[in-house]
Formats: sequence, C-alpha cells, structure tokens
Amino acid sequence: MTVSKTKEIVDLKVKLRSGASVVRVRPLFSHDSKFLIIASGSDVKVHSIQSGECVHILRYHKTRVISLQENKTNHLQVFSCSDDGFVVRWDHSEGKLLQVYNLHMPASSFYIPSGDNTWFVTKKVENQDQYRLYSLISKPKRSENVQMIVSPVLPYENAIAFGSEGKFVASIHENSLTVVKLDVKVVAK
Repeated sequence: MTVSKTKEIVDLKVKLRSGASVVRVRPLFSHDSKFLIIASGSDVKVHSIQSGECVHILRYHKTRVISLQENKTNHLQVFSCSDDGFVVRWDHSEGKLLQVYNLHMPASSFYIPSGDNTWFVTKKVENQDQYRLYSLISKPKRSENVQMIVSPVLPYENAIAFGSEGKFVASIHENSLTVVKLDVKVVAK
C-alpha cells in the first residue's frame, strides 16, 4: 500500500494588530463615564464602558503617545500628545480629529492643568541627563512664549502635580520637593 502525500506551501504574513502597552499612560474616563480612553502605542482607543468594546481608534500620531488630557472647556474632547511633540485635539464621542498642534520640541510628559491655553511640557536638556518643565501658550500648528518653569524634574507624569486651580506646580526630583507659584514664579523648596 502506497500513500502519497502532497505538501502545499502556504505563504503567511503575520501582522501585529495589538500588543502596545495600555498601562504606560494614565487612561481617562469620559465626563459622562460612558467611555474609557486609552493610549496604545501611537493610537488612542476609545472603549465603551457598558460593552467593553473598542468603539473608536483615533490615529494621527507617528510616535508613541505619552499623555492624555481632558479638555476642561469641552467635555466631549481630549488631547493626546506624542513624544515627538505633536498634540491632537479629538472629539472622542465621534472619533474625529479636530486640531493638530506642533510644540516644536520633543516631550517626555505633557499637562493641561486648567481650562486656559497654557500647557506644560517636560523636555530633556540636550547633551545632559536632565529634564526641565516648560510652560507654553498653545496655538494651532505652533507654540509660543516657551518659558522654563522648574529644573531639574523627573520625566514621569506622576512626578509633577498641579494645584486645583492651576496656580501651583509641585515637582519631585531625587530627595527634594519643589513648589512653584505660577503667576509670580516663586520657588519654595
């Protein structure tokens, strides 16, 4: 008895569909608590709380998203910032890109503490192993009035905190806590 086996060669291509960290960046709940907004690599994913399903994948960034911030003046919008310094304003309920901002600097962390147009960015100092916190005025496609606020700082989102009205910033670095009053820039250590 002779058994003839023919082998068919199949060319398969493997594509990575997921796998980016979803815990590296602090997630956001929508104002009405219907959605959970998560950074995943260079994408922002919007999940329904009720079903757990991913309802929108927001794509624009070319590099890793480092921060998600709620828009304090419009609860249907969020900001995402990638480490190459691009900030995108999204309508998370409809999954639409609304506006793109260019910080013209790489970013390690990004903050919008209040509803005004002052943003804060942590950036690495060139040729040094040190980071600084900068403030800037947001404008579409560019940033203006960049001012150094605190140096040195840690490049992590949880190493910097803002007061409830955005008038104070606190930063930890090694064994010291620095508190700065933003309107007059008074430093207390």
